[in-house]
Amino acid sequence: MLYFNRLFTSSRLCATMKIKMLLLFTLALICGPVFAVEPLRIVGDEWPPYVDESLPGNGLSVEIVTEALKKSGYATHFALEDLSRAIAGARIGVYDVVSNIWYSEDAATDLDFTDPYLSNEMCFIKRKGVDIEYAFLSDLRGMVVGVVKDYPYPREFVMAGDIIKIPVPTMLPALNALAAGQINLVLGDRRDIDFLLAKFMPQEAKTLEYMPPCFPKNDLFAAVSKTNPNHAKITQDFNAALKRMKTDGSYQFILDKHSLEH
Repeated sequence: MLYFNRLFTSSRLCATMKIKMLLLFTLALICGPVFAVEPLRIVGDEWPPYVDESLPGNGLSVEIVTEALKKSGYATHFALEDLSRAIAGARIGVYDVVSNIWYSEDAATDLDFTDPYLSNEMCFIKRKGVDIEYAFLSDLRGMVVGVVKDYPYPREFVMAGDIIKIPVPTMLPALNALAAGQINLVLGDRRDIDFLLAKFMPQEAKTLEYMPPCFPKNDLFAAVSKTNPNHAKITQDFNAALKRMKTDGSYQFILDKHSLEH
């Protein structure tokens, strides 16, 4: 009798556990990413003020991307990596989301691009009082210009062989070289330059000025790895959340926090 009681009790427990597991599975299907086992792995390359672990939310780009995914119910984890490794890692599924990337057809074969969430404006900057003007890139023939690895430079500038381009790993050394009179110009993103001058070179900034015209603005995207089976839904959820953020004020709040204009 005792054996049958134990058997009956054990059967009831098994049935109860099965029901609970079925309920949890059903909830996971209904609620989607909220119940995801693993957080989305976001990666970005250090590029202040867009990506910088010392800034609020790991930088402007990372905070916008993270908040849009959070509003869609996704948990996230951020990792810092150089751009080429970040993109390569996303292509093979090491990372789920690249936080800051410019559109290219090559990358689009392996990555699902979101709607653009910011734009970059490329401008030349020079020393004040130096007589340099241009209307066409051909006017800058023979000029020595500081450039940064992996920067989204306009194709016409990259292809301009009569401009002497001096590569540096980051923007700050280029700006220091410019202020010291070692090069004629620096070409870079205006937010990036403004941030670095304000933080690291406030005195030297008074001796520098932008040289118009700037290049047309270039859209900045996030991109989801197509190795993630839910990449299309993640991208769709991000785009919807971004639109809501621009309506409810949370997008502007993040811009204001980083003291930047759209």
